[in-house]
Amino acid sequence: QTQALEAALQGCRRCLVVEQNESAQLHHYLRSQLTTPVTIDSVARPGPVPLNPLDVAEHILEALAP
Repeated sequence: QTQALEAALQGCRRCLVVEQNESAQLHHYLRSQLTTPVTIDSVARPGPVPLNPLDVAEHILEALAP
C-alpha cells in the first residue's frame, strides 16, 4: 500500500493529514513509511473534540499562502 500512496502523492509538494486523534498517529506513521519528498502536515484533534471544518480550511489556506 505504501507504493500506491507514494504514486498518489507524486507531484504533490504538501499533504495534509486530518485525523481525530490527539497524538497524530497516522501522520507519524506516514512520515515513517514514505520516501517521497512531500511535506506532510497534520490537523489532529483529541477524540471527544469534534473536527471543525473551519480549522481544516485555515490549515489549507496557511499551506497555500506564499
